[in-house]
Amino acid sequence: MCAALAQATAGAACAAEFQQSFRKSQLGGPMMRLSAGESAQYVKRTDEGLLVTFPASDHPLPAAGVSPQFRIRGDFEITAAYELIDVAPPDRGWGAGVMLRVAADSRHHDAATLGRYHHPQHGQVFESDRSTADGSTRKHAGQYAPAKGKTGRLRLSRKGDKLLYEAADEGEAEFRLVREEPFVDSDVKNVLFAVVTGLSKAPLTARLTGFNVRADALPLPDDSPPAGGLWLAWSLIGSAVILVACGAVVVRLRKRRMMAAA
Repeated sequence: MCAALAQATAGAACAAEFQQSFRKSQLGGPMMRLSAGESAQYVKRTDEGLLVTFPASDHPLPAAGVSPQFRIRGDFEITAAYELIDVAPPDRGWGAGVMLRVAADSRHHDAATLGRYHHPQHGQVFESDRSTADGSTRKHAGQYAPAKGKTGRLRLSRKGDKLLYEAADEGEAEFRLVREEPFVDSDVKNVLFAVVTGLSKAPLTARLTGFNVRADALPLPDDSPPAGGLWLAWSLIGSAVILVACGAVVVRLRKRRMMAAA
């Protein structure tokens, strides 16, 4: 098996794999990006993983987590590990906790989500959701399965035309199937592994500890960074070199003047 992302992006006809532990303050180099905007202030890199701390708020806070920069093609298996540290009973919404979501590049914007939540009505659950969009309207179909532990793993796998939702609760070595649904064969254009309040205003603390993707291919998107960005970087480096050189000339001139005056 080819495990290098670079080989997959070059069009190699073999499977690709991306592995990332968030422990020891690591973050997958340029292949993973942190949530931006308002949610970025709630994320902290720690030796145990990416710590997300949402305070009690007078308004719902946006999801905070990570997304890979590459697309996912063909059959795939995406696994995400988490730890729920302190989840206050939510006062509203669809559940507070962690979620793994995939969105396909398809006509109906097909998406699937598997979450480990404290739900306002259902309590401690794994929730699986399948959704599509028709115009501005998104339709959801959710199902619930019991959960208990604070640590665990979420997994979404596409095998042919089927999508498997699987979960491993605290202390469980093997995954258990919680749902199986038809799914499109289009590229997955976006993956989100995040901590979410689910519209609750109650405080929440959780940690993302690991992320792994295996697929037929993991191509980079077509919109690569523009050449202008590279030109700007080299321009700044060149400017710095010029400034250093000018500074050296000034120092030499001062030394010569001091020697002449002496």
